[in-house]
Amino acid sequence: MKIIQIGFNKCGTTSIDTFLLKAGFRSIHWDHGKLAKTLKINIELGLPPLAGYENYQCFSDLELVGNQQYLYAFMDYFVQIDKHYDDALFILNVRPIDKWLASRIQHNNGSYLKRFIDLTNSNEDAVISYWTYLWKKHIQNATAYFKGRDNFLIFDIEQDGGEKLCQFLKIDGKYSDGYTHMHRTELV
Repeated sequence: MKIIQIGFNKCGTTSIDTFLLKAGFRSIHWDHGKLAKTLKINIELGLPPLAGYENYQCFSDLELVGNQQYLYAFMDYFVQIDKHYDDALFILNVRPIDKWLASRIQHNNGSYLKRFIDLTNSNEDAVISYWTYLWKKHIQNATAYFKGRDNFLIFDIEQDGGEKLCQFLKIDGKYSDGYTHMHRTELV
């Protein structure tokens, strides 16, 4: 079984990854962008999407931002992952969009936003507008694609807790205390 987070960073990716590790899953988070890049290359070459990561069950923060590129593999390839892994479970981790934007703007003392401004050769307002567009597009696409399916969970990091994750993953509720919102960005 594979468990794939398909939400944006700054939406509890580390928190959910830590929960999964505490619950005994073999989970990998971000891998310095290598995870997203490998996923893209594997799909382009017709390989299993997660080839090279066979020792893992859970995958989170599937993005790469830097080195003159940005890649949101969670958004671009969730359909291919679903079609290749029949038993995959997908977690769309979300939060209120205004808090997500504020957290991203402040992430790493603003360096994340700065990288996007440089990558897109634009300004802060244009990047925020683009992020908002991507957010809405991805939420709409993912919820439409998985509509009525039991292998999909929308998990609001500010409203939901470990119990919801345990129920979705069909694991013992004793792990529900393992979910806490980590790496909170102080919003100003």
